[in-house]
Amino acid sequence: MAEYVKQRLENITPELEELKRLNLYNDDEIRKQISKRSDFEYKLQRHDTEKHHFLSYIEFEINLLEDIHLRRLKHCVAGKKSDIEQSITNRIIKLYEQSITKFTNDISLWLSLISFGTQAGRLEKVSEINKKMMETHPRNPEVWTAAALWHVKQGQLRDAEQILLKALQYNPECENLYIEAFTVQLKLKTKIKIENSKPFEPALIIFRSTLKYLPKIELLCNLLNMTDEYDESGRLQFEIINILEAKFSQNEYFWHALALRALEGKPYDSRYVVPIDKELSVKKRLENACAVYVNAVSQIETPRMWEYYLNTILNYPHTNEVVQYNLLQCTYERCRVTNSRFLTEHHYLMLIQLTDKLTDKEHIIKYGIEQYPESCQLWTELLCFYVKDGKNSEIDITFKKGVEALKDKALPLWKIVIKYYMIPNNDDREEKFQKIKKFYLDGISVPFEEVSNPLKIDYIEWLIIEKSFSFARTTFLEMLRSEKQPLELIRKMISLESSHIRPNYKIIKHLLEIVCNLYGDVDIDSWINLIKFQMKHNPAQVSFTCENAKLKLLPEYRNDFQLRYQILRISDDD
Repeated sequence: MAEYVKQRLENITPELEELKRLNLYNDDEIRKQISKRSDFEYKLQRHDTEKHHFLSYIEFEINLLEDIHLRRLKHCVAGKKSDIEQSITNRIIKLYEQSITKFTNDISLWLSLISFGTQAGRLEKVSEINKKMMETHPRNPEVWTAAALWHVKQGQLRDAEQILLKALQYNPECENLYIEAFTVQLKLKTKIKIENSKPFEPALIIFRSTLKYLPKIELLCNLLNMTDEYDESGRLQFEIINILEAKFSQNEYFWHALALRALEGKPYDSRYVVPIDKELSVKKRLENACAVYVNAVSQIETPRMWEYYLNTILNYPHTNEVVQYNLLQCTYERCRVTNSRFLTEHHYLMLIQLTDKLTDKEHIIKYGIEQYPESCQLWTELLCFYVKDGKNSEIDITFKKGVEALKDKALPLWKIVIKYYMIPNNDDREEKFQKIKKFYLDGISVPFEEVSNPLKIDYIEWLIIEKSFSFARTTFLEMLRSEKQPLELIRKMISLESSHIRPNYKIIKHLLEIVCNLYGDVDIDSWINLIKFQMKHNPAQVSFTCENAKLKLLPEYRNDFQLRYQILRISDDD
């Protein structure tokens, strides 16, 4: 091993001598280079050599090349480049080849060598590496694609064409290879046009091959859209559309893709054989797209087809409200006739906003609820509709049905109906109070925390306004004695008590302690809030509370508590 390394280093001697003679590096720097290379060489001779050993060596040599370049510029030295830079470049390529021999299946090494060789101008060498890489990994599409793209960048389209055609023989089900092969054929069309009256015929062959081996409509439509970048591709586009229509006339995505092309002013109909007007107005494009969708839903009336139709046209930036309403209303009528769910919840909400006639709006909301009985927004729309008209009987019926249907999502309905009955009217004040109170009590007793917890907070705040703070406090304490209350409610009461003009510190302390007892195993804030209160009103208890917190908190929360407590102490000292 030592003799081999020695020989390798001796081969570099002429290169080092030139670096020294040109005053690019001094003796000490040369020795450091020798030492680094010696280390790298020994690592490469070991049986357990790994990929990173090669890459580290290569990185060293590439950095050295860059440094030599900078020093040449600095010292205005131009000579002996063949003896120095070319020698280093050859060594880097050799290192890459050694790494590839040892790690043949690592494609990244092959590609890195190709990249370096290209940058170094070793195009013949890169061409050899590409060939060897394809022979070694014929079943890897990435290899063929990389090789083909390299030839494309060199302007060698014919070579790229042959590579991709051969690649498809080994990998007939690789989407990317068909895309690249199709792209190359489109780029070649200018050269073919001189010899052939059908310059896009090879591209059409690739398209038909894609259809045979990978009949995926999304891929095929992607190939169609790629032709838009090339002039005089109209006839090719119409032929492709004709092929697709024959094969995919019952596929929703096919019609959707055609409609999008119509919307963009691109060829979209296989019946036309003349170039389409590129200056079509937005209105005409919209009309063409709608015509495609209308034709589509007449052939395949599925929810997915209607979804494509509606979402595309409704979300098109230039679609006005009249067009939106007409489309949604037409679809709504179709849904009623066929008893289908072509409209989504969002579509119903949109149609409701666009509908002016109240009777129509009511029918639309009700039918939407029939289709989406668990839609909180639709139930909210219906309840608000009746609230606006002040129809008490309809309000109560809708509220009860909505609450039953929505269950844990019914909070907005509770808030709407309570707010409605709070509106000032000629009703007896006490009678009105009892009615609203009943709504609150019914709401806070439902078995869904998502509904009951927020209503409990609203209830206490309402009692403060309608009765008094003392009345609300008493009610809250009664609730607290009867059952465990949510953390948010207790904290809300602490906040209200603290901000009162005459706060009851005994109650505040009691509530802070209750929070710690109920939630102190996982809630650090509970203990910190109690300690803050004690620092101000009863400092002697702080130490006891701190120790109690450490005992009750789960282990994973104790360090965070200790940190926050220390910060609190420091800030209190300041």
